[in-house]
Amino acid sequence: LKQIHTRIVYKSPWTLSFRVPSELRLFYEINNDKYENLKTYGFSHLIYFKINSDTRYDVRSTYEKISTEYEYSSEDTEPVRSIEFSYTINKINNIIIPSDGYYLRLSSTLFGTFLGGERNFFQVNNEFRKYFPIRSRNILAFRYKMGYIYNINKTEDLPFYYKYKLGGQSSLRGWLNTEQYDDSEGKLIYDMVNLEYRFSLYKKWGGGLFIDTGRLYNQINDYLDINLSWNYG
Repeated sequence: LKQIHTRIVYKSPWTLSFRVPSELRLFYEINNDKYENLKTYGFSHLIYFKINSDTRYDVRSTYEKISTEYEYSSEDTEPVRSIEFSYTINKINNIIIPSDGYYLRLSSTLFGTFLGGERNFFQVNNEFRKYFPIRSRNILAFRYKMGYIYNINKTEDLPFYYKYKLGGQSSLRGWLNTEQYDDSEGKLIYDMVNLEYRFSLYKKWGGGLFIDTGRLYNQINDYLDINLSWNYG
């Protein structure tokens, strides 16, 4: 099997005796797209605070184990501990068929350090989406995503499964998969822009034109080095 994603989720409106919503998630995943027998399993606990119907703060703590045929750890499975803080604003008018509004998510995650584990690094992931209605049934959709990893342990490189890759239907759609865009084991920084024009043809039938562009690099100084890869479809 190429991929398996199994999750069991339990949600509660309470955390201990406090009126704070929480979620407990058990997961088991296999990803054999490129690397043989990459398995991830563990659990996470989420608590979140809703400011209003559109805005919330999340705190997610995760313990997982990663197993792969590539030797990156002194153990058969590498233990990973992390804690993530995120801030989300969701003003999209329709989650299924968005036509107006915007979405913003700012996230930072700490791996290792005082939490324990073999890897010590800090990760930032941000996303912004905006939808512009054009005429009655046409939409211009914009998305910007970026990610940054700061490796605290400079003497040891991070394994591929922590790094960023681009390509495929969820990122740069002009490339069928991540290997077509970049055949390395990933990079520490990425940024990406998706622009799509969605138009109506007949009744519920429609089409879309898109332009995707993105970059992978390892040093923040390369941000000003404009060397974009692009495609269309």
